[in-house]
Amino acid sequence: MTDGADLTAVTNAFIHGLHDAGVRHIVASPGSRSTPLVIAASRHAEVEVTMIIDERTAGFVALGIGLASGEPVAVLCSSGTAGANYLPALSEASLADVAVIAITADRPPEHQFWGVGQTFDQTGLFHRQVRQEFVMPTGAAGGPAHALRAGQRAGYVAQRQHGPVHVNWPFRLPLEPVPTEVPGNPVVHQRQSQVPVSVAPRLIPGQADALAALVEMSSQPVLVAGPYSLDRRRNCDEQANRIVSAAKQMGIPIIADVLSGLRGLDAPLIDGAQFLAKQGQMTSDLVIRVGDTPTDKNIRLWWESLPHAQHILIDPRDRWQDPSHLHTQRFTSDPDLLFERVARIGAGPRSAWMEHLVAMGEAMRDRIEEALATAPHSEGHLASDLLQSLPDGALLVASSSMPIRDLDTFGGSSIARQVICNRGVNGIDGVIGTAMGVALASPSRSVVVYIGDIAAQHDIGSLFQAARSGIALTILLANNDGGAIFSMLPAAEVLDAQEFTSLFTTPHGTDFSFVGGHDGVDYATVDGSLESTIPAKGSAGSVHVLEARVDANARFELLRSLATSPT
Repeated sequence: MTDGADLTAVTNAFIHGLHDAGVRHIVASPGSRSTPLVIAASRHAEVEVTMIIDERTAGFVALGIGLASGEPVAVLCSSGTAGANYLPALSEASLADVAVIAITADRPPEHQFWGVGQTFDQTGLFHRQVRQEFVMPTGAAGGPAHALRAGQRAGYVAQRQHGPVHVNWPFRLPLEPVPTEVPGNPVVHQRQSQVPVSVAPRLIPGQADALAALVEMSSQPVLVAGPYSLDRRRNCDEQANRIVSAAKQMGIPIIADVLSGLRGLDAPLIDGAQFLAKQGQMTSDLVIRVGDTPTDKNIRLWWESLPHAQHILIDPRDRWQDPSHLHTQRFTSDPDLLFERVARIGAGPRSAWMEHLVAMGEAMRDRIEEALATAPHSEGHLASDLLQSLPDGALLVASSSMPIRDLDTFGGSSIARQVICNRGVNGIDGVIGTAMGVALASPSRSVVVYIGDIAAQHDIGSLFQAARSGIALTILLANNDGGAIFSMLPAAEVLDAQEFTSLFTTPHGTDFSFVGGHDGVDYATVDGSLESTIPAKGSAGSVHVLEARVDANARFELLRSLATSPT
C-alpha cells in the first residue's frame, strides 16, 4: 500500500514543479484514479483549477487557454479512455505550437492486461502528437524530489519545444490525502526559484544581410503573412508594428491572413488578394513567407504559379511550413527583428510597386462591397457584418471550416480584430470548447464564437458545459442545413445530386432553438444586421446563441461573381 502522507507530499511537489515552470491554470475532469493530483492542484494557492465534466471538452478548453494567453497550461484526467479524449485537442496543440501538459492518471502495473476495469496501456497514448512523454513511478515511489523536477521538466519541455507533452502516472489505493498535516518537505519549501522560459526574440547573425541582398535585387517583392505570424508569448502589437513599418520602408506590399495579426494597421495591405490571385492579376519575383499556411488556398496556388521567383521562408521555430516545397532559402530569425534590421540596411524602396498592388486591392475591396450590397444574404454577409459589429476589444473564435474562410475573404484588411482559430489540423470539433478556454484566459474581454451548424453539433456538449460553468460566450451559428464546404470537392461534379447529398452534404434539419431551454442559455434568431445583437461583456446570461439560417448556394454564387476579372 502507498503511504498517504508520502503520496500527498509527492503530488504536492509535482504541482509545485508545474507552477515553477509557469503553469497557472489546470483544467481537470472528475475521476477516481486522479484524486491525489486534482486535490493537490486545488490546494495550490497560485494555480487555478477549472473542472470540466467531459475530457474531450477539457482538452479543447486547455488549448483555448494556451492560444489566448501564450502560457503553458495543464489538463488532468483519470485512467482509462478519459485521456484518449484528449487526442484531437493535443493534435491541434502540436501543430499550433501550444504548450499543453496532458496528465493522465493510470492503474498500477499489476492491473495491466488482467481485465481490470478502466485499464489499458496508456503509454504512447498520443504517439507523435506530443513532444515528449514522461512515465512516472507508481504512486509515491519516486519521492518528492523527483516529482518536483518532473513537474518542472514537463512544463519547460512543453514551452521550449513549443507543443504538448504527456505525463502518465499510475497510482495504487488508497488515493485520498491523509487527514493529518503532511510533514514538512524541504525539497519543495526550500527549492530554488526556476529561471523563466526565455522568450527573447532571436536575430541570427548574417541572416539580415542575406535577406537584404535578396530584397535589393527584387523589383516585385511580396510578403505573405499567414496565420499566427506573431509569437503569442511576446507583445504582439510591437511585433506587428515592426513588421509593417519595415515593409512600408522597403516598399513591400503585404498579403495578411485574417489570423496573421497584421490587419487593421497602417500598412501596405493587399485587400482581396485571394481574388486577385485567382484571376491571375498578381505577380512577384520574391515571395517572403511568415507564419503558417494561409487560410485561403488560392494564395498557395498563386505562389506555386511563380516557380522562377525566389521563395523565402521565415521559420523561427524550425517548423518547415512549406507545403509547396518551393522555398529557396529559409531564415530562422524572428520576423519582426529580421525585417527591422533589413530595412535599416537600406534595402528598397519600391514605392511605385507597393502602391500599385495596394491600389489593386482597394479596387477589389470596392467590388466585394458592391457584391455584398446587391447579392442575396449569405455567410459572406454574416462574416463581414460580424467583424464590424464586435464590441471593442472582443476576441473572435471561428470554426476552421467555412466561417474562418469567410472572415478571411469578406472581412477586409482594414478591420483590426483578434481572431483565433484551430488551423493546425483544421478540425471542426472542439470550437466551443476552445472558446471556453479563451474566455477563461481573458476574463475582462468579450468572447464571440462564429460557427457552422455541423461544427456546433460536434461540440454541443461544450455549449451546455459553458452555461453550467458560468462562462460568458456569444455564439453566432450559421445554419445552412448540412454544411456546404464539401460542395467545393471534385466529387460534387462527378456524382449525381442525390448521391452527393446523401454522402457529403447530409441535411439534418436541426433547429437549434432547443438550446434555449437550458439554464444559462439565451437563444434568438437573426435574419439581418448583427448591430446591437452582440452583447458586451458582463451582460445578463452566460451563453447567448444567435442562429442565422442561410442558403449555402447564395455564398457560392457570391464567390463565383467575384472570381472573374472585371470586364
